[in-house]
Amino acid sequence: MSAFDLHPYTKGANKELGLHSQTLQEIAREYVTRRKQFNKSRLNWRKSGGVRRSLGWIPINTGAARWKNGQLYHNGHYFNVWDSYGLSQYSFRSGSFNEDARGRWYSM
Repeated sequence: MSAFDLHPYTKGANKELGLHSQTLQEIAREYVTRRKQFNKSRLNWRKSGGVRRSLGWIPINTGAARWKNGQLYHNGHYFNVWDSYGLSQYSFRSGSFNEDARGRWYSM
């Protein structure tokens, strides 16, 4: 299956999950890419315990996020971001929210 083939299965899930539809499409694309990369029919993405547990990852596309009032505005919520590189002067093309092993979230 390609990422395009997964889109009908995720239709309407954005309202239930509270995510942007482009975010779900990006997750489907990444899933298909990694599945082909490792020659697996199914990936074990969510492991909730142990050293090799999965960490959170939420992709951001152009239409899904933007800078407003010095904060990152995504899906109706404002996120405080430490802008050490002056990224607020530029528009988004893509990015992601990533979780570290201690449960803290970062914007990339």
